[in-house]
Order: sequence, then structure tokens, then C-alpha cells
Amino acid sequence: MNVKKYQLSIIIIFISAFLFAFSCKNKKSTTNAEKTDLRMDPLKFDYTESYQTLWDTVIKQERNGLYKSALTTVEEIYKSANKDDNSPQIIKSLIYKMKYSSYLEENNFVKSLNELQTVSKTAKFPLKQLVHSITAESFWKYYQQNQWQINSRSYSSDFKNDDITTWDLKTIAEKTTKEYLLSLSSKDSLQHTDIEDFKSILTYIEDTKKFRPTLYDFLAYRSLSFFENTQFNLTKPADFFTLNNNQYFNSVNDFPKLKITTTDSSSNLFFAIKIYQDLTIHQQRTKSKAGIIETSLRRLNFVHNQSNNPENEKFYINALTQLTTQYPNEEEIATIWYEIAKKHNENGNNFNLKTGSNQWEKKKAIDICNTTISKFPESYGAKECRALKLQIETKSMAFEIEKSHRPEAPIQLILKHKNLDQVYFKIVKVDWDYQFKKNYEVVKQLNKLTPVRSWSSKLENKQDYQEHLSNIKTEELPIGKYFILSSSHPDFTDKNEAVAYTNFWVTNISFSTITKRGGKRSEEHT
Repeated sequence: MNVKKYQLSIIIIFISAFLFAFSCKNKKSTTNAEKTDLRMDPLKFDYTESYQTLWDTVIKQERNGLYKSALTTVEEIYKSANKDDNSPQIIKSLIYKMKYSSYLEENNFVKSLNELQTVSKTAKFPLKQLVHSITAESFWKYYQQNQWQINSRSYSSDFKNDDITTWDLKTIAEKTTKEYLLSLSSKDSLQHTDIEDFKSILTYIEDTKKFRPTLYDFLAYRSLSFFENTQFNLTKPADFFTLNNNQYFNSVNDFPKLKITTTDSSSNLFFAIKIYQDLTIHQQRTKSKAGIIETSLRRLNFVHNQSNNPENEKFYINALTQLTTQYPNEEEIATIWYEIAKKHNENGNNFNLKTGSNQWEKKKAIDICNTTISKFPESYGAKECRALKLQIETKSMAFEIEKSHRPEAPIQLILKHKNLDQVYFKIVKVDWDYQFKKNYEVVKQLNKLTPVRSWSSKLENKQDYQEHLSNIKTEELPIGKYFILSSSHPDFTDKNEAVAYTNFWVTNISFSTITKRGGKRSEEHT
């Protein structure tokens, strides 16, 4: 197997993803998440040594294609960082060592992974936890790049514990899970370690530290990116873990008290919900309202997406609404209001024209968005609400019309319209063999033709932001080929306006189709 093909892409992903933050049947049981020592003082790591000059040299060497020299410089940084006990620089140099080694040596990926595991065995806090996190990600990225081969592989005598190229899916899944869980070991210390101490290897997005203030927050969310989104295609035990219990929608105050147990030792759902519980307890202790709101929203979305509870929707909306009551004046709550508005809009998409069910759901979404934008105008939630409003308020129209009409018969069509008070029509006549010069400028070309008929029709706009039907009728036309256009603007411009068009014929030619089915003859005239 050629490891070189994918190893470079994995290493590049490490550099972009890790350095970019703020993006058996043994029964497991816990009444609460493990208690955190409230008396513990914040841990402070003084990583003041400057390595910038050396890193500038590395970048210059790389730009000149001098990868061997760059690797030598990185190894120098690695040795100095180990001597200074500088965890951020050790991590950064390890990643770059993997990168440049992949350029210079075939099949180096296995060797690099083994080096990571060797470092994690001897490293101290917090380097150990960071290396475990990188190792876990590397295992899973390897699987994602090679899942076709791995999924068709079974356990064989070629298996080597120190060679990932011989592992089957079960082994990779177990080892990835183990590494992510180890990255969250020494939880008390992680929760008392300021993420600011690692700013030399992190790129901050403005005003996001409040969501990931500690090293624990950072590593927990890295773990969740795996546990939340990954389901192994492996045989499940009879008593596999699920999130169907409505208590997983519990409030911020009640969720940490929930007793979560399972005998399903390989359940990513279990590990994910346990991490959410630990995060909630940690954020309650630190009184991080922004963190609590974000974690609660992610937890509720996660449970909502994974639960098969028949009352899933009701519990989800109730839980979101409860958050807005508990934190009414926090700017971050605007995102919760957006999620509620989005759900109303989704319900509105199921509007039944005959029964009228869900007719006013989109109106509810608009009202929620307006209130949110007014109260938290600069928030991310308000930004999302503006986009949702634009979508709901978009004008649209389409119509259905027969392709051929008799000269003595009026022209009839069914107009589908949304958010329109009035619609404008015009009919233009064209030659039988008329062709468009540019297919992407149809409306522009039709607008250059002189209309043989034009009129407007007032529509009933119920302000429900739903699509409705109207019957439109106009007088008969002489024989010929025509295009009919409808628009929300009298100029028939397609810029920021709704425009629809189609062609039809007026003809006195008719066709007869005779078919026989089951010995019976039927005749159809058009």
C-alpha cells in the first residue's frame, strides 16, 4: 500500500486544523461527571521563549524547496523546546517534522505515528494530552483516506500493533477512541489551564475565547468532532446505547445530574453525551454563560439528530425555549432564537394548501427574527436571522399553461406565487423557428420584442409567506408561436425580482392517438 499518497494531505490537515482553534461488556456508569476540584488554583504555563527567528528560517527554506534543511531546523526547534519544556513548540515542531519527513522519505507516516505514541508515553501534562489528541486525529484521518481498502479488510496474521497499514476498522476505531479519551485525562488540570498560554500555536477568531477559555474546552470539542459525527459500521451489541430518552434534552441545571450508563463499550454516542455532560458541569462552575449556551445548543442539536423518540421535535423546541427563558439577555441567546425560527420555517415548508395546516409557521419565524435582530443587532444569531428572513421573504412565481391552444379559445394558466401583491404579464409573438442567441439571457432577449398583449393582475397576499395558486385568463390569440412572461415588476427585470416565462402555440391542427390495451381501443385528441 502506498502511504505517501495520502500522508501529506493528513499532515497538512493537522497543521490547518490543530493550529486553528475555536473551529468487552464491562459496565460503565456514573451518577455525575467526575467532580472538579473547586479549590484548585488556575495553572499557569510560562511559554515566553521566542522561536520566531527559527520558524522564519523554516518558512524561508520551505519556500526555496529546501525541505531537508527545513527538517534540520525543525529538529533544532524540537530539541530546544524539549529542553525548555515548551509544549506548544514541541507540538508545532512535531507536526512540521511529520510534514517534511513525508517529502523526504517514502512510507514515513507509520514512523511518524509511532514517534507520536512514543512521545505521549513519556510526556508530562499538558504535552501528553495534546499529543494524544493529534494521534487520535491522525488515526481517523488515515481511515478516511483509505476506508475502501480498510472496510474490505478482516483481521489477519499480517496484523502489527505498531503498523496502522495492517489494522482493520475495529482496531482503528478502538485506538482512535482510546487516544481521544486519553487527551481528556487529568481533567481538573485541563480545566484550570488557560488556553491563552497556547496562543503561539493557535489562531484566534475575534471574541471567541469566551467559548473555549481553557485547554479542556479546546480538547473536548476536538474529541466531540469525532464522537459526534462518527458511527462505525460494526456489529452492534443487543443492548446498544441510544439517545432516545427524553432526559437528554434536560435543562442546563438538570442535565448534569442525569445518570448515564451503558454496557455498550464502543458507543460513540455514549462518549459524546458524557463529554457534553462534563463540559456543562465545567462551564457551570466557571459561570461561563456564553460557553453554556453554545454547549447546550450543540448538545440539543446532537440529541435531536440522533434520537428516534417519537416526541423528539416537541422536546427539542421546549429545550431551546427554556434556554431563552434562562438567559434572556445574553447576546449568545440570539443563536438559540435563530434555531427556533429556523424550525418554524421548516414546519412552514409542510404547509398544506387544502387543510391550511402550518400556514402561519413562516410568519412566526419572521416575527422571531425581527425581535432577535432588534434586541441583539450585532450578534451572530442576528446575522443568521437576517439571512433566514431574506430567504423567507423572497418573491417567487411560476405558472402552468397548456402548450397548444385553439384560435377561438381564451388563454388560461395557473399561477403559483409567493410574497406578491401584483403580477405583470406580457405575450410576445415569435417566428416558428425562433432561437435564442444566448440561452443565459432569455429574459433580456424577450424584453426586446414588442408585446402583442400586456396586462397586470392584483393578487391576494395573505402575508403568510406561503405559495398560493391563482387562475389567470386572457383573450384568444391568432395562430402562431408565442412566449408569455410574468414578473413582479412592470419592467420585467430579473434583477432582484421574480420572473417566469414559457412558450406556447395557438394552432388549429389536432392530433389523434389511438391505442389498444387488453383488446380495447381508446382514442385521444390533442
